[in-house]
Amino acid sequence: MGLPAWFQMNGAVYKPAPELAEKKLRLHFIDRTLKGVAGLLEEFIFSEDHSQKPGLLQGLDARAKLLGVLLLVVCTSLLHSIPLIYGLYGLTLLLALLSRIEAAFFIKRVWLVLPLFAGLIALPATLNIFTPGETAMAIFSLDKDYHFGPYFVPA
Repeated sequence: MGLPAWFQMNGAVYKPAPELAEKKLRLHFIDRTLKGVAGLLEEFIFSEDHSQKPGLLQGLDARAKLLGVLLLVVCTSLLHSIPLIYGLYGLTLLLALLSRIEAAFFIKRVWLVLPLFAGLIALPATLNIFTPGETAMAIFSLDKDYHFGPYFVPA
């Protein structure tokens, strides 16, 4: 299969056919994959830029940073007080600011990923497939019970 003529020309810019120019086209799988990879590479390069800035955490040894993150995770897991958890979040925000990471960048990263991660962790506990109990709200119901090997799916 040969290359299209527009691809073979030096310095040529692809111009779609006039009937396609106004339409919103669905990207093919390869195009979407390449856009995703390019976005990921851009993200890695942008994050590398933050690690090269002079700041509090950038100067610490990687082992100390790992120990600090593990300590924050353990402390957050053991706390049962919402104000104290907010305090730990404030501490992480302060550390990010002292490391010269913009607050908007940090907050966007944390608050976009946090609900997805928490939702994935909490999802099995909300389904009666994994947790027996009385149904508070039925989203979907089956005609009968099903058994898949050791797994039981109630109606």
